[in-house]
This record gives sequence, C-alpha cells and structure tokens, in this order.
Amino acid sequence: MDLITDFEWFNDKGMVVTFDSHIYQQTPTMNFPNEFSYYEEENELAVIGVRWNYNGQPIVFPDVWYAGSLPTPNMDKVIVTTIELLGKYHSKLFGELHQKKYTTAIYNADGSVHKVVEMPYPIMPNLGRGPTRDEKPETSKVYWCRKKVDDYSMLIKLGYHDAWEERYFNPETGEIGGLFSNKSYGYY
Repeated sequence: MDLITDFEWFNDKGMVVTFDSHIYQQTPTMNFPNEFSYYEEENELAVIGVRWNYNGQPIVFPDVWYAGSLPTPNMDKVIVTTIELLGKYHSKLFGELHQKKYTTAIYNADGSVHKVVEMPYPIMPNLGRGPTRDEKPETSKVYWCRKKVDDYSMLIKLGYHDAWEERYFNPETGEIGGLFSNKSYGYY
C-alpha cells in the first residue's frame, strides 16, 4: 500500500509548514506562526490549504481549517476540515465576526472521500453558556494520541461555543467515541 508523503499546510502568501511525523510523535502539537493564519496589517484571515503526494501525484485541498486537517498515524488517510462562511455577526466582545460552518471528512491517500464525519452531540451537559444536548459542535481539531511506543490513535477536539470536549476518533470508521479523560472538556 502506498502512503502519503510530503504533507504540508500552505497559505495564500506562500508560507509553508511541513508535517514531520517523527517530530510530531514526540510532541503531538503543531506550532504555526501567528502570521500563518492571520495577516495583522490587512486585518484578514489567511486562506490556508493542505497538500501531499500520493504515488508521485500532488493532492491539494486549497481552503481548509488547518487545525482540523492532519494525516492519520498510519499515513494512509488524511482528515480534512473545510470552512464555509455563512455570513457575519456582531459580538460584544470581539466586534464583527464571520459565522462559519465546519465540515470534517476522511480522505484516502489518493484524495477520494473515504467518509464524511458525522459530528456528535456533546457528552458533558451544560458546558459553558452555549451547548445543550441538541447542539452539534461548531469546530473540530484533530490530534494523534500515543497509546504505547509506536502505537497511536487519534483524538478530536469538538468546539461548542465557548466550551470543548476532547474525544477518541477512529479515522477508519469516522466514529467519535467517549471522552479522552476526565479532564478532556472545558472552556476556551
């Protein structure tokens, strides 16, 4: 089976952040420079994409949520979260903001859709002011989680207004499981 190679995030100003699975296995976080996702001078969000190679062919997704896009631990699939802008609204705290819809899908190494992820309702009742049992998450971030040496699973962090839950995620089935730990929920 051929695997994903040369996975990277890029933005519309030519900046690139390369994924290195060996470094990521030691510290499963990606540090993106502030200017990668936001252009302070223009007061604009950057357009960010992901790309990788499969069998020598480039696979490109030009407009994604970078924190929700990551290859799977066995490097045969990619989780990609896209953003759809729905309009603007006014926040007392932050001023004018964009209302967004996030869609997370699992893609095969060749770029074909494996599965669209169905976002679950929250497990923890009354997280913050916003979530209720009938609300699905607004955002998602994905991570690798070390189970033991050279054995990784995935986690997904689901955002509900001003709160979040961190849950197990199966990149083969798209299933979102239980809480990662007793401390895997909280407030932004």
